[in-house]
Amino acid sequence: MADQAHAESSLPEPTEPHAALLRAALDSFVAGRSLSETELGALSSLSQAGRELFRATWSGLEAELRASLLPVLSAVERRDARLDFTAVYQVALADPDPEVRQSALAAIVADDSATLLDAVLDLLKSDPSEDVRAAAASALAPYAYRAEVGELPSSLAARIERALLETTRAQSQPERVRAAALGSLGYFSDEQAQEQLAGGYQQPWARLGALRGMGRSADPRWLPRLLDSFQSDDPAEREEAARAAGELEDARAVSALVDLIEDPSIDVRLAALRALGQIGGEEAREALLYAIGDESEVIRSAAERALTELEANEDELDDFEL
Repeated sequence: MADQAHAESSLPEPTEPHAALLRAALDSFVAGRSLSETELGALSSLSQAGRELFRATWSGLEAELRASLLPVLSAVERRDARLDFTAVYQVALADPDPEVRQSALAAIVADDSATLLDAVLDLLKSDPSEDVRAAAASALAPYAYRAEVGELPSSLAARIERALLETTRAQSQPERVRAAALGSLGYFSDEQAQEQLAGGYQQPWARLGALRGMGRSADPRWLPRLLDSFQSDDPAEREEAARAAGELEDARAVSALVDLIEDPSIDVRLAALRALGQIGGEEAREALLYAIGDESEVIRSAAERALTELEANEDELDDFEL
């Protein structure tokens, strides 16, 4: 934290032109205009002083506008890696309006320095809004992944896993918050985390979260559970199981996923198509080619995207083998 504070203090103070650009960016958004590259740049990588200037301008907007700006910035940031709106999200995570805080949690793209982690953990533990706590539990998933692959210090990894475990076990937390935490917990491969997934799967209220965590675990032990859930009467469970199977990338799931292409629920069909693209193989390719001829444009488009992903993955594998 001291290094971060030093880095921020060494950044230049916002100039008057920069201040004018910050105001212009927010004025453009309020007016319904697309933000220009220059305006987006003014919101990116804010220094501490720039953040305070932004906060002062931001606080004058209606809460609904503040909440709606965040997904716009998130989408732009995902398309352009040069942009970094972490400082904007930091301001929004402390917003007095719960919808703004929830929107900020969903907007976080790549918090490489874990600048926002403390705020996310605090929101999970003590935010008065159930919706915000559930969003915080979900927002911890990328942090959990980075912790598991060694991209975060072990001290942070331990804090993240402890917070998620405590949440899944907390009877005082609403079931949906606990289920969301279970989904993020799946990235941790140790037995206490995986035991929580097994226990969660046995509880109807936690099953979707457990399935999400099983997919993220990359552990083939969970495949039989996923295949069982393909037969569920609940379309949400079938959808989550199909999505998890794609993340496991286990070829043994392909035949059952092919059957789900004809599922009565379009969401289940879309999840199955995506999973087939992730897993790959000849049977998956044939199924996707078949789905490209479907009468539904939504299904055709999804099958085409999945086939593109399948072929890209095969090309990467060929390059690796060379």
